Amino acid sequence: MNLTSILATAILGASAALAAPQPQSQSQWQDTGYSIETVTVTDVTITISAENKVTSVSLKLSGDDADNLACSATNPTLSVQSAAATWCGDSRYSFNLIDSGLASFEIAVFHEYDIQGSGEYSPGQWGQGPLNLSCKSSGNDGGRVCTSSGPSSLFLTGQ
Repeated sequence: MNLTSILATAILGASAALAAPQPQSQSQWQDTGYSIETVTVTDVTITISAENKVTSVSLKLSGDDADNLACSATNPTLSVQSAAATWCGDSRYSFNLIDSGLASFEIAVFHEYDIQGSGEYSPGQWGQGPLNLSCKSSGNDGGRVCTSSGPSSLFLTGQ
C-alpha cells in the first residue's frame, strides 16, 4: 500500500467519523423546548410462527404515568404508524412492534395526554428504540420465541 492510499484512507475515515450522527441526549431535547419522558420496556415475549409471522407480543411499560403496565397484542401490525398501535389496557399508552430483520425488533411507544384538563387528548409524545432480545426455537412447530435479555429504554418526545 503506498503513502497516498494510506493518507486517503485516514482522511476519509476521519471525515466519515466526524459526519456520523451523534445520539441525542435527554438534555438536548429539554434545551429545545420539547417535553420528554423516559420509558422502560421489560418482560418482552414475542412469538413468531414457522412462516416468520409475529403471532403474539406481550411486554411491560414503565414511564411517567405507568409502572409495569401490561401490554399485549395478537397478530400485531408491524408498523411505526400510530394508527396501527395497540393500546395498553385503558391507559394512554400504546405501542407498535417494528421488524428490524434477522429476529431483531424495535418498539414505537406513544403516550397520549390530556390538553390542560380540557378532556381533549393530544397525540402527545412518542419514541422508538431497539429491544434487547434473545430468540430461540419454540419446539417442533418450527417457530421461534424471543424474550427480553434485559430492559430497553427509550425517550418519548413531543411539544
